[in-house]
Amino acid sequence: MQITEREDGPPTKVGPGIDDLFTATLNAIGILAVLHHRDRTGEGQYVDTAMYDSMKSLCERTVYQHSYTGEIPDRRGNSHPTLFPYNAFETTDSYVVIAAFGDNHWTPLCEAMERPDLAADYPTTGDRLQHRELLAEQHGAWTAEYTADDVCAALEGKVPCAPVQDVTDVIEDGHVADRDMLVDVTTLEEREATVEQKQTLVEAKQARITAFEELVVGCTELATESDSEIEDGRMEMDRVVTFEADNDAPAYFGDRQTVYEAVTAEEKNST
Repeated sequence: MQITEREDGPPTKVGPGIDDLFTATLNAIGILAVLHHRDRTGEGQYVDTAMYDSMKSLCERTVYQHSYTGEIPDRRGNSHPTLFPYNAFETTDSYVVIAAFGDNHWTPLCEAMERPDLAADYPTTGDRLQHRELLAEQHGAWTAEYTADDVCAALEGKVPCAPVQDVTDVIEDGHVADRDMLVDVTTLEEREATVEQKQTLVEAKQARITAFEELVVGCTELATESDSEIEDGRMEMDRVVTFEADNDAPAYFGDRQTVYEAVTAEEKNST
């Protein structure tokens, strides 16, 4: 939060719940590594992930910058702290992000703006970073005369750029459809005395794996129906298992751990 917002703004939360999502991602990676280790050695391992740890890892640049320079990185709004131009610029209808900090992209950007003088006056990355405020005004004045689509069309194939999308833009994006990044599922919604089906878009698998091309997602029952199974005794807590943590367990796991194992009545009767 301390590095998010404009220079004169307050610390600001990012939009998505990245702490939940990224911590779970690191946990999944850890589990996969443990399974691989088990297959090779037969040994089990503990996997420990924490939200603060995962969020700190995403701030790696601020850590090494402070360690190297002794300075505390400040907020830069929509611009990159060490590269320019790498900004979001306002257009007539939205915003567009332009990433032309490399020499191979800087000259084509200036040509599209019909400002070859900028390419000649600020030929290096250092020149552009040193005069970022002045150049940001020039770029902003250019994009302000066009729509986001017009700017992207002028730079297409020459300069990395993209419009800033809202959720409807994402849903309607052809790339999202071509890669099956969203899936339409049927959910159940209880309204008074009736249960209605409702179509809902959710995120599909984000890692495309050839052996798992088909993804089946849906809702087969209301959560309250599972509750009724428990209340009817068809699922019950059978036993509590307590075991001694071995010497390899980190200290913060404690000396003893408790595991609760849920079994259905049918499973219990069959054993």
